[in-house]
Order: sequence, then structure tokens, then C-alpha cells
Amino acid sequence: PAFIYEGTPPGKDFDPDNVQEGFSKGYYLKRVFRHIFTSPSSALVPDGEIIPSRGCNAKLHGMEKVEPEHIAYAFVQSRFSIAMHDKWHETDGCYKYNEAYTRFIKAIREAPDQTWAESLLQWWNQTVFGNKHGLIVIDLTEDDEDDDLVVMQRQHEMRMVAVHQKVRIYSIILQY
Repeated sequence: PAFIYEGTPPGKDFDPDNVQEGFSKGYYLKRVFRHIFTSPSSALVPDGEIIPSRGCNAKLHGMEKVEPEHIAYAFVQSRFSIAMHDKWHETDGCYKYNEAYTRFIKAIREAPDQTWAESLLQWWNQTVFGNKHGLIVIDLTEDDEDDDLVVMQRQHEMRMVAVHQKVRIYSIILQY
């Protein structure tokens, strides 16, 4: 479907000679993904921008980075949302959602160009979490102040969050 490709209108940038280019980077797919995995209020924020909330769905479910299965799930939900059904159906005419989900995952996991697949997942992590490596998780539940390794890890994570925030603020300033 055109909505999974980049471009305005969706699919405008589709290149039949290079179908990987722009694959799963469509505007609508990104919005549905954010709505599901971060929060409904994050669906329309600019790429890479993170809005403060009590806890995004990804954190609540232990999701620390975007995987092909997450994108495929958002794809199926996106496709179903524009279908003419008001209740879930496994098929929509000849279209089979289970098959589409599996094929979508395979398109990334079994891509002939694994560099492309890794780059795509990094792009999704940057777009959704503001970090190409995924969600920065700071575990403050460890209460072992005497363990140098724990202290070093906490300090490193805090520095990474601070650097990320500075870069994001700087990029927002440059946009204006």
C-alpha cells in the first residue's frame, strides 16, 4: 500500500526500481505507530521530538527499541483502519492480514541488504524515541550506591539523556 512509503501524497516517492527506498517510512504509518507504542498525544509531534508523559506504552511493556514486529503490527492496524470494516476481520477481500504481517517482518528480517534493514530500524528508533539505538532506559530501582559499576552506568545514562536533550533543542532552534 502507498501509505507505507514516503512522499506527499503517500507513495509519491515510490521507486519501482528500488522498492526498499522509503519502505515503511510513510507519514500515516509513523503516526499510527506512535499512537500505539508511545501515546495518542505523540502521534502528531515532529520526528525525534519526545513529549513528556507519565509513561509511554513502550516503557510500560518493556519495549526498549523498535523491532520489525512492532512496525508490522502498526502496519496491519494502519491498513485495517482505512478498510471498510467496523469489526476485525482476518481478511479484507483478497487481502490477508496475517500474511501481510508475516511478509512485512520478513521484508526486514530477511532483507538481502542487512545494512538497509539495520538502517531502517535505526531510523525508526530515532523517529520514535529520539535515539537511533532505542529508548534510553534509566533503572533507578537499583539501590546499590556502593557498586561503582552501577554508579558509572547511571552517570553514563544521565549524560546520554542530557546530550540527547541538547541536540534536540539545538535542532529545534535551527528549524526556526
